[in-house]
Amino acid sequence: MIPLDLYKESMRIGLKEALEIAESEEAKAIYFEYDLDNEWDSQFYICDDYMFLEEDDEDWASDWTDEIEGPSLGELADIYGENGFDSDKRAVGITLCLIARTVCSFISACSGVQSSIPICIGFHDQDPIMRTGRD
Repeated sequence: MIPLDLYKESMRIGLKEALEIAESEEAKAIYFEYDLDNEWDSQFYICDDYMFLEEDDEDWASDWTDEIEGPSLGELADIYGENGFDSDKRAVGITLCLIARTVCSFISACSGVQSSIPICIGFHDQDPIMRTGRD
């Protein structure tokens, strides 16, 4: 099992910085995106727009005004790289497990955050993007 404590702490630090910027810019949302294909590199995007999930329009996440570098996690990227996204049932299971661990780490990093700004997460090109709370 790969320990994720340092990853979560790096997420907390990035999220705190992203929230400070988002609040000062009166942004509409924060979008955390990680890249399965590039060492699990991530960014926090400060977004000028936001759409509810029911509106079925995720283009708002591409309209960002600022970005904060997030953590990478090469160990998860290595596991993913051995199997790919969905080459077979085993690969699908592994990919889902890696995504679930990432999302759970992010939710943990968000715990205790007091903000009215929607905070969202997704891997690169994910559609729909996950919202961390009910908006």
